[in-house]
Amino acid sequence: LMQLINLIVHSVEDVNYRLYLQQEFSNLGFEDFLKDREDEESEQIQTQVSAYQKNFINLNDIMTKSDKFEQNLNSLNVALQELS
Repeated sequence: LMQLINLIVHSVEDVNYRLYLQQEFSNLGFEDFLKDREDEESEQIQTQVSAYQKNFINLNDIMTKSDKFEQNLNSLNVALQELS
């Protein structure tokens, strides 16, 4: 099951669709499913859980970085205007 989910979610090249799929699995309680698998002894399951987590796109992190980038860019523009 985990291998199938990884294949479905992480083989998609369109980032928007990938985020959509991740959100759909989240809505179904997939994070709880993953937490329940953390103590699983099966190496195959641990590998698949790890792969899902490594390839997960955290939209909140992206938005935070984007906001910081925009703030830095605005500060740079102000500094450049002051130098002119």
